[in-house]
Amino acid sequence: MSKTYFTIDYFEFFIELALNNQKSWFDENRKTYEKVVRPQFLGFAADLREALTEKNPAFGNLDIKKSIFRINRDIRFSKDKAPYKTFFSAIFSPHSNKSMKPQGLYVEIGPEKCGLYSGSYMPEKEELAMIRARIFEDSDRLNKIINEDDFKRYFGEVKGSRNKRIDKQWMAKSEEQPFLLNKQFYVQHFFEAEDCLKGGLIDKCLNVYRAAESFNDFLI
Repeated sequence: MSKTYFTIDYFEFFIELALNNQKSWFDENRKTYEKVVRPQFLGFAADLREALTEKNPAFGNLDIKKSIFRINRDIRFSKDKAPYKTFFSAIFSPHSNKSMKPQGLYVEIGPEKCGLYSGSYMPEKEELAMIRARIFEDSDRLNKIINEDDFKRYFGEVKGSRNKRIDKQWMAKSEEQPFLLNKQFYVQHFFEAEDCLKGGLIDKCLNVYRAAESFNDFLI
């Protein structure tokens, strides 16, 4: 029987936190967070890193604790002043801890949403220009990748917000290839919280990683 990482206690903690999202409640339940909830995600993250390292040795350089996001929300510029997230999340990147470059995997595990994401979510200006140049030069290759059976099965389509206008060198071709307008290029795959209570979770993540490989290789 394959290894399991999460128990119902993990999800119940976040359900209760969503109903009592304040420091006083969190302080009262900090022991559960530190002794039960956080170790479950850490154990899962450590094994996922090892599994990804077998696919790409560069993942072995990751510091797991630095790859996991803090549970505290940044509320400085948010109307929602709830201080805590109601899930755990981490970025697994072959580039560096919490790198947003392609070829990585962003994982989010919580009662409301369990998701895996890959691609280029926040490309810098130069990186965006290189991606657009690649699409302009090899549009057929991109179309072939996003129409592969595994890509369709796991992701459906490429996500990302778009610009209304771009450099004129690419604008003319944007009607034929709308992805030239994208300023984000990412894919997402969701599964039920119940799936996290069963074995095979690492394999699920690896299947998603493999399904995104050709797409990520194109972006990079």
